[in-house]
Amino acid sequence: MDILSIQAMRKKDASCYKITELFEKATKTKITWKMENCHQQSGTWECGYYVMYAMYDFLMTCREHLMMYNSRPLTRCEIEKFVENILKTFV
Repeated sequence: MDILSIQAMRKKDASCYKITELFEKATKTKITWKMENCHQQSGTWECGYYVMYAMYDFLMTCREHLMMYNSRPLTRCEIEKFVENILKTFV
């Protein structure tokens, strides 16, 4: 990937990504998307490593808030709310 391609990619906004449109359609909510600076791969083979790196970073940063560190049972209301939110996303 050349420097011009990388510079063009950095000028993208949220409207360049199909997921933003799908998410807003599923939630029936207009969202103000904030584009963050992050690591950018320089070649074409590193993408899987970048995804794993981001997932690892997320888990290590947010691990105290993850469900696996809470042993209390979910309430029926919590489960139903989760199912409702998932259905909105995928239906």
